[in-house]
Amino acid sequence: MELATLTYRLAHHFPKDELYALTSQLKRAVVSVMANIVEGSAKPTKKDFLKFLYTASGSLSECQCYYELALELEYINKEQFDYIEEKRKEVGYLLSRLLLT
Repeated sequence: MELATLTYRLAHHFPKDELYALTSQLKRAVVSVMANIVEGSAKPTKKDFLKFLYTASGSLSECQCYYELALELEYINKEQFDYIEEKRKEVGYLLSRLLLT
């Protein structure tokens, strides 16, 4: 949840002309991470759960791409990028642990 909250707060400051572009894509991707984990956990089989975890992992990678683009476009500064990237890596670590169980 923290990664999504931080992402929304950062994206709030993106230029308004990005509302239906980078801002929208980034918000969708970060929400997809947690939504797929939660939805997958409610599935009856481990195989189903793993499918959703892999989708969450893909969305998390998508977030990384968008954070890097936001940095390159100077929508966020290096300090903000480093912080959000650290949080993304934490989620990635936890997600990888779920995939190994």
